[in-house]
Amino acid sequence: MALPRVVDWKNACALPLRLWWLLMTSWAPTRLSEVLSIKHGFAFAGAAFSDDLGFPTLMTPGNFSVGGGFKEAKPKTFVGEFSPEYLLTPGDVVVTMTDLSRSADTLGYSATIPNNGRNYLHNQRIGKVVIIDDERADLGFVSYLLRGREYRHHVVAGASGSTVKHTSPARIESFVAKLPRVDEQRRIASVLGTFDDLIETNLTQIASSRELAHELFARAATDQPKIPFGDIATLVRDGVKAADIAPNAVYLALDNFATDGGGIQSVGTAAGIDSSKLRFHAGDVLYGRLRPYFRKYDRPGYEGVCSTEIWVLRPRATVGAATLEAIVSQPAFTEFAMAGSGGTRMPRANWNHVATMPVALPSHGERDELDAVLEELWTISVNLHNEVAELTRARDELLPLLMSGKVRVEESFEVA
Repeated sequence: MALPRVVDWKNACALPLRLWWLLMTSWAPTRLSEVLSIKHGFAFAGAAFSDDLGFPTLMTPGNFSVGGGFKEAKPKTFVGEFSPEYLLTPGDVVVTMTDLSRSADTLGYSATIPNNGRNYLHNQRIGKVVIIDDERADLGFVSYLLRGREYRHHVVAGASGSTVKHTSPARIESFVAKLPRVDEQRRIASVLGTFDDLIETNLTQIASSRELAHELFARAATDQPKIPFGDIATLVRDGVKAADIAPNAVYLALDNFATDGGGIQSVGTAAGIDSSKLRFHAGDVLYGRLRPYFRKYDRPGYEGVCSTEIWVLRPRATVGAATLEAIVSQPAFTEFAMAGSGGTRMPRANWNHVATMPVALPSHGERDELDAVLEELWTISVNLHNEVAELTRARDELLPLLMSGKVRVEESFEVA
C-alpha cells in the first residue's frame, strides 16, 4: 500500500527574498477604481437549486475562508439555464459582499477559483474582480491585496446592516492602495502563491489519507458480524467552566469544521469564552451533534476545549482510535444519527439512539493490523496539518511585509 508522502516545504520554500527595509518611492497611491472593477453576480432562481454535483456549483459566502482564500462548502448546484458570462473559470478572483457572521469574518475577502475539475457560477452578492488596466495592476497581486488588514478595515468600516453585513463594489473600488510596478506585483504574487500551492498540496494529501482510511475500513468490515456502537465508543463528558480555561487554550466550535467530512479547517482560542465547554485530548474523535447532516468531524492531534454541540468520543477496548474515526467517517453513521435526531430546523443527534447503531467490525485477527495502518495514515495527516499551520502562519506574516514594500523580492526571481 502506498502511503501519502509528507511535503518537505522547508526546502520548497527557499525563495529568493531580499529582506531589506526601503522607502516606497516607486509605489504609487492608487484608487482601486482606476485599475479594476467589481462585477455583480446573477440572482439564480432558487427553484433550480440542487445538490447534484453533476451540475455547476454556485459560489456562496461559505466558499470564503476567514482571512481570505477559497474553501469547499456544502455544495449548492444549479440545474437551470444560465448565461455563459456567469460561468467562472479557474484563476478568476472573486470577493464576498455579504457576511452572516456577527463580526463580519469574511466580508470583502477574496478567493481564487480553483482548478479542481468543477464548474462554479458567479452568484449574487459575490463580486468578480475585473482588471481594467493590466499595465498597472496584476490580478494575482490584487487577490492578495484584498486580504490585507488596511483593506479589510476599509470594507468593514463602511459595511451596512446590523445582523447581515453588506458591502458594495463602490466601497471596494474606493480603497486607496500603494501599488508597485506590475512586474514586481507579479513577483510578490508568485512568492505568496508558492505558499498557497504547498498548503493546497498538503490539504489534498490529507483528504487522500482520510479517503483511503475510509475505504480500508469499509472493505475490511464488509459481511462481518455487527455490534452496537455503544460497545465500541464512549461519550466523554469532561466539562470545564469558562473561568478555568486558559485564554490561549485551543477552542473548537462547529464553525471551525468543514462540512462533508472535510475536517478541522481553522482553530480558535478560548479568549472571551463565557460558558462551560468540553475538554478533549489529542487523538479523541470529535463529531458535531448539531445538524449532523453537515458531517463535521475530525480527530485532532492536540488537546483543547470544544463546544458542547460537539461530541468527544473515545474507543473502548474493542477497537483503536483510528478505527473509531473510520466508523464515524462512514456516511451511514450520519444517516443513523439523523434518523434519531430531535428537532426539524436544528436537529441534534441523540447519543442513546446512536449508541444502538449496529456496526460491522473486521475479524479479531484483522483489527490490530488494520488499526495500525489507519493509525499511520492519521499520523501522516497530523504531520501535514502541522505543516499547513506553519505555512499559513509564515504566509500571513509575510503578506503585509510584501504588500507594504518592507520586504522586496529580487528582480532575478522567476515568476511561475
